[in-house]
Amino acid sequence: MTEKILESYSSIGLIGLAKAGKGEVAKHLKANYGYTVIRPSQVIKEQLTNIHGPRLFSRQEYREMSVILRNQYGPGYYLDNLSRDVSRVLVDGPRHLDTSQLI
Repeated sequence: MTEKILESYSSIGLIGLAKAGKGEVAKHLKANYGYTVIRPSQVIKEQLTNIHGPRLFSRQEYREMSVILRNQYGPGYYLDNLSRDVSRVLVDGPRHLDTSQLI
């Protein structure tokens, strides 16, 4: 029954505390159900790297870039760049309620 339910969803958002196991669930759903996994923090890191070059970024820098991206592109900024060929998407750790509602 769980398999039929998971196969019927085109998008899922995993929300939980740090180290709650979201990444492990994401790996399982990717491997067994074909979901494309998106981590908002990875999209933010790519933007920071494009601007500042490769290095470690602080939590504050991630927060600031997140605000910039949300203000410029809206709450689903990391969903908008997906290929239209992606049929199932899983967002690992959306941080805002309005983003979660878009998933």
